[in-house]
This record gives sequence, C-alpha cells and structure tokens, in this order.
Amino acid sequence: MSRVWLDLLLLDRMAPRVSRPIAHLDLETFSEVDLRLVGSDHYAEHPSTEILCAGWAIEDEPVSVWTPGAAPPERLFRHVEEGGLVHAWNVGFEIPLMEKVAHERMGWPRIPFVRWRDTAITALTLGLPPALDNAGAALGLEIQKAKWGRHLVLKLCKPRRPSKRVQDTRWTPKNNPTDFHDLYLYCAKDVEAERAIHHALPMRTLTPRELYLWRLTTRMNRRGWRIDLESVEKMIALLDEHEIECLKELEVVTGGRVRTPRQIQKAKVWLAENGVTLPDLTKDTVTEALSPAGYESREPLSPEARRFLELRQELGKSSVAKYQAMRSRVCADGTVKELVLHHGASTGRDAGRGIQIQNFPRVNVAKTEEGVTEAFADLDHASLEEIAEKYDSVRTFASKMLRHVLIAREGFDLVAADFSSIETRMSAWLCDCKHTSMSCSCGCPRRAGKRFRCRGAVLYRLKTA
Repeated sequence: MSRVWLDLLLLDRMAPRVSRPIAHLDLETFSEVDLRLVGSDHYAEHPSTEILCAGWAIEDEPVSVWTPGAAPPERLFRHVEEGGLVHAWNVGFEIPLMEKVAHERMGWPRIPFVRWRDTAITALTLGLPPALDNAGAALGLEIQKAKWGRHLVLKLCKPRRPSKRVQDTRWTPKNNPTDFHDLYLYCAKDVEAERAIHHALPMRTLTPRELYLWRLTTRMNRRGWRIDLESVEKMIALLDEHEIECLKELEVVTGGRVRTPRQIQKAKVWLAENGVTLPDLTKDTVTEALSPAGYESREPLSPEARRFLELRQELGKSSVAKYQAMRSRVCADGTVKELVLHHGASTGRDAGRGIQIQNFPRVNVAKTEEGVTEAFADLDHASLEEIAEKYDSVRTFASKMLRHVLIAREGFDLVAADFSSIETRMSAWLCDCKHTSMSCSCGCPRRAGKRFRCRGAVLYRLKTA
C-alpha cells in the first residue's frame, strides 16, 4: 500500500478533533454571462459580474446581509482571521467569487482555502441530493430554501431587454427597490436553509480522510486543465461549415420537407412515407435502424431514407457541444476549471461537470505522435471532403480530436493512464474470490480480461469470440 493511502487511513484516528466556530455564507450575484454556460470561474472573472448581496451568520446568530454601499462585514473578516471556518452550499461558486470579485475588486480580505467547507459535499457523502432545496426536503426540515425566490434570481441577476416603459438594461435597487428587498430576504433564507441542513446531518463535517480527498479534488478543479484554444476555434469553424453542408443535403434529400434535425415530427412523417416507421429518432434508434440487424425483418432502407438517417446521426454527435463548452468556459489563464464533482455518484466516485471529460470518446485520432501532428495539419489545411474521406466523417474526426486539444502546461507532460480491469480486480479482492483474483493476476491484462469474459459467458450461456 502506498504511503499516501497509509496517511489517509491513519488520518481518521490521529487527526485532532478541533471544534472551530463556523460562519455560513451565501452570495447573490449579477452578470452579463450565463453561469450555466460559462462555469463559475469564467463567470467570476467577467468584468460585468458583481455581488448583489452577501448573507452570512456565525454559528446560530441571526443572519446578516451585506449590500453594496454598506460597511464591509468586519465581523466576518475577524472570524476568518481568528481561524474560523466558512461553510457554504457548493463552494465551487463562492470560492472564485470571493477571490476574483470580493478580494481583487472590492478589497475584502482573502479567505484561505483551508477555511472553506462545503455542506453540499457532506450531504452527498451521506446519500442526500446535491440541490439545497431537495436536500432540505429529503431531511424533512422546517427551514427550507425559499422556492419563491427563483423568479427573483432570474429577473435581477441577469440583463433585461429594454421596454418602452423601462429603458434600463438591468434592474437595480434604485429602479426596483421592492424586488431587491425580497432578494435580500431570499439570500438570508438560503443561509438559514444551509445552516439547518448542516445541523441536521448526522455527520456535520467530513472525516479527515474525506476532507483530504475533497481538498485534492477542489485544488485540481481550481488549477484547471489547459486547452488548445486556437485548435478549438478551428474545429468549431470546421464543424459549422460541415453543418451547413449537411443541412443543405438534408433539405435536398427530403425535398424541402425537413430542414433541420430538430423537426422530429416532420422527419417521422417523411420517413413513414418512405417505408420507415420508427418510434423516435434517438441515437440508439437511428443506430439500430442503420445496422443490418435493425432492418433484416423488413424491407431494406431506400437510399433516401438511409441517407437521411445518416445525416441525422452525423448532426446529432455531441462532440460539437463539447468544443463550444470549451470555448465558453475557458478562463483568462487558458484553462477550463470545475471539471469534476467530488463524491458526485452514490458510490463515492467523482462525477463529471462542465465539458464532461469523463464522457470523452476513448478513441484517439492516431496512435503515434506523427499521426497526431498530421491530424492537426489536416485541421489547418484539409478540406471537408478530404477530412471526411480520411477519417470516415468530419464529426468522427472531431470526436477523435477531443482528447488532443487538452494539453499540458509549459514544462509539464500530459500522461493518459488507466487501471486495467479495475472493477473486476477490486470486486474479486473485496469478495475474497481467490479463483477470480488468480485469473486477474496472471500478469497479462488482456489475458486476464479474456479469462473473465469467458467465465461470464459460461455463466450467462453466451457465445465467446
């Protein structure tokens, strides 16, 4: 066992249980950019982002709400300076805002990273939902998130379209004091709801080992992953050009009946008229319809119907959205941050966020460095037809290039690695299944996997390749 894991196992027993006072914090903000599209770090960096109010309370004291123009919350600053902790629900939002906006622009003291605690993560480790309102409802608490405040956030925290009556491009406390008064109450209610969940949890803080792992994950998220933004821009331009060509062909194939892949009902009617009746046009259904097994019991697809389904499949690949997400979420330092959620799955496994790196295709555009270099040259100079001929299709090329636009920082190497048959090996070890453990320890990962698949095939009476 490695030294790191030995340290983690000993932390629970050796670390002193020091009780420190807790401040509960919540922020309401305004920005011209959409938080859901750009992520919390890009959101905090944007020059239009500002803090509309900050609700805070130390231990069980009444909630105080700071608003712009009021005196800074000196008591909160002293609390942090004296070693107190700061709890919030999803600190992945509060940390960059307190750093980029409160500290760098407003001059507030920086809150050290070691002072932060995430009540949402503690709730996740106990099997509760990640949303503040759902967690409170699951615990059956009297104090819960105020659902009536959602419309205030949608109204006050982003720009508005000017009207004949009100020419302002956003609501402010000056032109809408009533709603802002309610927003301050809503912020205070969020602090109370987070504090109530904190008190209701059977384990009010993470164990030292889990806290150590959460800090590692959070530091990794804060560091981010550098991307090749120039190549991302080129790929988006290539995909946009390809989409225009596909939509033109789609209109020609259907005789103008279907103009975009989003016209589901029109597409189903057109397919039915061409001898293809499908329950829906989801990825799995289209893939099955195009496969030989999908239509062996009916008449073969007409050339028009087959081409339509191929275009539908081509336009539906998610690689385009991932490139657009990279461009939207890239920060000033050239990195994309907040990539994983600690303990996002009920088993304790991290869950993907943002560009969802855990869902990237497992294929690369080439197996050698020379092949990857050639692929980037094709991205720069090759035409759509050349790329489609060489890499099967343009979108397949884009999918295979996803991993290659994630790059290392200057002076570092980027290494992709994975454990071989990790679920099989760990399950066998946990169950003390010596026979399976011996199969996995034969020294050759491929041979071990083949042995395990053969045993599974016998168990479920399936044929083996």
